[in-house]
Parts: sequence; structure tokens; C-alpha cells
Amino acid sequence: MSEQITIERFVNDCNYVGNSFEGGGLFYDYWLETLKAITPEGYPKYQEWVSTGGIGTGKTTAAVVNLLFNVCNLILDENRHKTFGTTSDCRFIFAIVNPKSSKSMGGSAEWQLCNRMMVSSPFFSCSYTTSEKGNMIDFNDAPVSIYSVSKVSESLGLNIAGAIFSTCDVEATGKELDVEGFTQLYYSILRRAESRFLGNDDGSKKFPGSVMLVSLFNKRDFIPLVRERIDAISNRQAPDAFWSNSSVITVKKKAWKFSGKTFPVFLGSDPQILDPSETDEFIQSHIIQVPMELKEYFEKDIKMALQDIAGIRPQYSRD
Repeated sequence: MSEQITIERFVNDCNYVGNSFEGGGLFYDYWLETLKAITPEGYPKYQEWVSTGGIGTGKTTAAVVNLLFNVCNLILDENRHKTFGTTSDCRFIFAIVNPKSSKSMGGSAEWQLCNRMMVSSPFFSCSYTTSEKGNMIDFNDAPVSIYSVSKVSESLGLNIAGAIFSTCDVEATGKELDVEGFTQLYYSILRRAESRFLGNDDGSKKFPGSVMLVSLFNKRDFIPLVRERIDAISNRQAPDAFWSNSSVITVKKKAWKFSGKTFPVFLGSDPQILDPSETDEFIQSHIIQVPMELKEYFEKDIKMALQDIAGIRPQYSRD
């Protein structure tokens, strides 16, 4: 196998995507550690990554970085076909799913961000061509491509190596998501990614990339697909899947420089800010400590603050 790189180098080195993060300084430690857990070295340890959390935590950015990291290591691996048991004419396809209801000029937010990162990267910028319609990217020096797709028929016959599915684009704008079509496409691509590539000699699986499902917390419940995948991971029914749930508090704690002072918040169907003297009256596992600097947001709208800042849906994860 040709020399592959680590996620730290990929993010910090300006030859890769470091220019997008000022040499890695703007990429949050939380996401760096998360991506290291998903891909300790070489290729991903987990085939599926479900990423949920509050608004503004960087879920979309982390997913795009992870996809490009997978692409990069495939390009660097000159023995990629032997590694995954594919024929010499096989192309490894990474899909960025663009829900029908959120189609716009330039594609989804994930597709646009992917293009911006590639343009600012010396490694990527001189090595790819884009289709006339702007929905396909082919790398010149390796059989690797990134496609923007919106329905099952557009992905048929493709060797899907990884993908990004995001509900954020439509949820954030209040648009309706074709839940049935989105779910059908997700399972179709997930099954295809599971079956297309050769496993290890010991029977364990190996993956050229991860299928990523990104969803934010908002006023509405999770779509059933997200709940299904979280439950499968939590119940250990999906050993090749990883779930991260990000919050502004955990992701940006270093940047925000919290004082260390906190206040207690009770979770549940009727969340409330507690006086420290009241905490003994409540189940301790249903109480979180929130940085004092964020108290005004919780006083204004505690349910929205829990969802958007703490990344918690109390009625789903705590009741």
C-alpha cells in the first residue's frame, strides 16, 4: 500500500485542506478526535457514521472533511484495487446526496463546501475535472469520483465507497423533506457499500469510505430513519456504525473560554433551570451542568437552548 496520511496531517497541512482552516487552527478539536475515532489510520474503522447535534456545531464541515479524507487516501493508495478486491476498471464513487426539495443552483450546502475546500487545496485543485452540469467530479490520477445524487436511479450500478446524507439543508430552511425517498436512497447506498468491497482474510470488514447521515436537532422530531440508526447503534445491532452527538458547549468550549462556573438544568418533557439547592430532589442522571455564560439563552427558551446549544432532545434521549 502506498503511504497514506493521518487525519491530523490532512486537516493541518495546507497541501490538503489546511488552507480552509488556517493550517488546522480553525478545525475544532472535538471533530478531530471524532474523525480519529472513525479512521484511526488508513481506511475507516466504521462504515456508517450518524452525526447529530445542535445548530452551528460544524457537523456539515466535519462530514465533508471526512469524505475528502477518504478520497485522498484512496488516491494515494496505488494498490486500491487489490486492497478492496475490485477490477482495474472499477471507479470508487462518493455520493453527496442532494434532497429533491432542497435543490438549488450550485447544489447542496455539502456539495458547495466540498468544491470550495478542493479549490483551496493544492492536492485536489489540479487533479480533477467537473462535468458540464457541475454534478460530477472525476479525479484524473485515480479511479475516484464524487457525484451529487438525489434519487435511487442516479446511484444504480455505481460502486459507492462513501456518501453524505444530510437533513440539515431542508430542516434549517423549513422545507419539506421527501422522507420516504430519502430513506430508500440511504438504505440502498448503505447496502451497496456493504456488499461491493472485499473483506479482510480474518473475516472482518474494511471500507474505502464511510456513509454519513447528518441531522440537526430542531422543533420537529428526528425523521424515522435517524431514530432507527441511532437505536441500532445504541443497541449494538450495527457494529460497523458510529454515532456522535455534538453540542455547541462541547465543540466550542475552548474557543468560548468558559469560566468554569455552571448552573443545573433538569431534562425531560418539562425541562427547567434548577436552583443548586434543588438538585437532590431530581434524578441525577437527568441533570446537566451548563456554563454560566449561556444562562440567558436557557432563560429565554430552555427547550430551544437544549436542542440548539446543548444538542439534546430531552423527550427522546432522557425519558
